[in-house]
Amino acid sequence: MLEGNHCHVVTVNDYLVKRDASWVKPAFEALGMSVGYIQSDMEPGGEARRKQYDSDITYGTNSEFGFDYLRDNMKERADLQVQGPLDFSIVDEVDSIPDRRSAHAADHSAAPPTTTRPSIAWPTMSLARSWS
Repeated sequence: MLEGNHCHVVTVNDYLVKRDASWVKPAFEALGMSVGYIQSDMEPGGEARRKQYDSDITYGTNSEFGFDYLRDNMKERADLQVQGPLDFSIVDEVDSIPDRRSAHAADHSAAPPTTTRPSIAWPTMSLARSWS
């Protein structure tokens, strides 16, 4: 159990955020944990976001978590922040979240590096449903 800590589950888009949070919510609630989720159409810094972040487990996209973090760090007082403690994070389908360095066209057209680095196999999390 999280024992008083909070976990952010980062996934690719708002659809998967809502779907996955809704799917796992009954299981986590049975274990005594609360589940919330952040959507891009929620007011930044609003009470709806704060309520979702108060959950034990909060689902959201990397963009929403990142911008909430930046906005929170620009607040004058800690009680105005919405994200709360940053204890744990799980990145779901990490291979689907683009690497910021590859977002530049120049990177795609540049010559390959002269040194070779070992490749890293990034794990992905997948959940399987059992249909009975």
